[in-house]
Amino acid sequence: MNLYRLIYPVITAVSPSLANLVALGSSDELAKLYHKSAQLVSVIILPVTFVIALYSKEILLLWTRNPALAEHTYLLVSILIIGTALNGLMNMPYCLQVAAGWTRLAFFVNLVSVLLLVPLMIILVKWYGAVGAASVWMILNSGYILFAVQIMHRRLLPTEKLRWYCIDIGLPLGVALLTTGVFRLTMPIPIRAFAQCANILMVFSITLGITALVTPVTRTWIKRNISTLRFFYAVKF
Repeated sequence: MNLYRLIYPVITAVSPSLANLVALGSSDELAKLYHKSAQLVSVIILPVTFVIALYSKEILLLWTRNPALAEHTYLLVSILIIGTALNGLMNMPYCLQVAAGWTRLAFFVNLVSVLLLVPLMIILVKWYGAVGAASVWMILNSGYILFAVQIMHRRLLPTEKLRWYCIDIGLPLGVALLTTGVFRLTMPIPIRAFAQCANILMVFSITLGITALVTPVTRTWIKRNISTLRFFYAVKF
C-alpha cells in the first residue's frame, strides 16, 4: 500500500527542474511541467488506489487466507489507501511550494490541521473505533486538496488552479473510479483464488489503460510511441 514508491521517481526527477524554472522566471514552462507531472502522478497512483479500495476484501483474503481478518479489516484498507492517494496527489503542489521557497504554507496548514483533527480523531475513535481513526487520515488529505491548494494557487501559478483540479486530478480520478466501479458492480467475483487474482489484475490493467488514454500527458506519450513503433516496423519490413 506504499504508493509513494510509485511516484518517488517522478518527484525526484521533476523537483530540480521546477526549482530551475522558478529561478529563471519561466512561468509558461513552469506551468507546463507542473501540469504534466501532476497528471503523471495521477495516472500512476489512482488506478491502483481504486482497485485496492474496491477490491480490498478479496485482496486481503488472497494475501492472508483468513476470511475473518479480511472481513473485519477491508474497510480500513479502503479508507487508508484513499487517504494515502490524496496525500500522493499533493506531492506536486508541495514540490512547487518548495521550488518557490515557500515552506511556511505547509507549516501553517499542518499546524491548523493538528489543532482541528486531534479533537476530531478523539470523537471519531470514540464513536467508530478504528474506522474513525482511519477516516481522519482521509479527511486530513481531503482538506489539503480542497483548501491548501486553493491558498497555494493564489500566489503560485494563480491562473492554473482550475486546470489542476479539473484536468490533472479530476479527469483521471473520475475515469479510474468509474472504470473500476463498473467492473466491481457488474462482474461477479470468481470463487477460485487464481481466478480472483486474474480478475483483479485484469481490472487494474484496463483501468490503468483507460486512465492513461484519457489523461492528456500520457495520451500524448502513447500516440507518439505508437507512431514511432509504426515507423520502425515500416522501415524494418
